[in-house]
Amino acid sequence: MSINFITFNELKDIDIMYDFHIHTNQTDGQESIETMIKTAIDKGLNKIAFTEHVRKNSDWFGKFAESVKETASKYSGIEVLVGAETKVLDKYGNLDISDTILEKSDIILGSVHSIPDEKGGFIDFSTLTPWELAEIEFELSKGMLKYAPIDVLAHPGGMYSSRYGGFPIEYFKELMILAKANDKAIEFNSKYIKNAYDFLSACGDIDPALSVGSDAHKAEEVGNCKHMLNQFEYKTFQRRASK
Repeated sequence: MSINFITFNELKDIDIMYDFHIHTNQTDGQESIETMIKTAIDKGLNKIAFTEHVRKNSDWFGKFAESVKETASKYSGIEVLVGAETKVLDKYGNLDISDTILEKSDIILGSVHSIPDEKGGFIDFSTLTPWELAEIEFELSKGMLKYAPIDVLAHPGGMYSSRYGGFPIEYFKELMILAKANDKAIEFNSKYIKNAYDFLSACGDIDPALSVGSDAHKAEEVGNCKHMLNQFEYKTFQRRASK
């Protein structure tokens, strides 16, 4: 892991003053790089990461990375990382990302955004039962944690949760165990997690390295992850395994 993420049971308030999942109008966000940096500073964050959606043919990434660094150089008191969010292509952890983007990124988020059919295409979500979707998303996530060159498993269970509510806690726990075993972080994502109590309970039991991300697509969403952790009083879930 290229970033030294802190494990859940060791988190302090100062450790969650960041947002490692931010999008801009380079892809599907609504704001500029500068607007997101200014907003993060206004909200008291000390570190952010721009993690645009990429594909293997995203030839704009190099110029985007330069723009982030150039813009960030105008501001003090905040560290700005350049990263990417890439989707998984199969259960073996193959990703839709180029080696060039991997080399230029400070942080890589791996996510499930579609369901591959193993024939080069994708399965329509509507053709899957809730159980089938949960199981497939779980398997794809395990593949990334075992084999993919990612730093963070982004929005675990997000495709299921956005359609059917909370992802099963037993799946959260197994993904956290795999993340620990493979030196990767698991993301607390304030946009996709619908059963935060279950997620935080699992964190207390398993104690994975945790990444905090809002999945912000507009300025007002920056830092929502920190607020959600505090709203659910994350400290009350810490060190549960030792009690």
